[in-house]
Amino acid sequence: MDNLQARRISAAENLQREDFSAIESIEAIVEIIDAHLIEDNEYASMGQTPETRLNVLFGKLHSIQNSLDRQSKVSESGRLLLHKFMQQL
Repeated sequence: MDNLQARRISAAENLQREDFSAIESIEAIVEIIDAHLIEDNEYASMGQTPETRLNVLFGKLHSIQNSLDRQSKVSESGRLLLHKFMQQL
């Protein structure tokens, strides 16, 4: 088992604990998502911590989706980013 698989399994096991607080549940979900996406160089470059990376990614995806909803112009790179990560999430 490699480090990423170990991170996913550990976070998933922790998430199943009954005494987990809401914050601990969110932290486990962040860890699972980050472990899934971290091998993507574009995602990995978004920050130093899982929380920062996901915050940046979700901010970008939210902005792109809002632009599309308003029928505003979205760059091709924005569309590619949205499709690439929304499929994985």
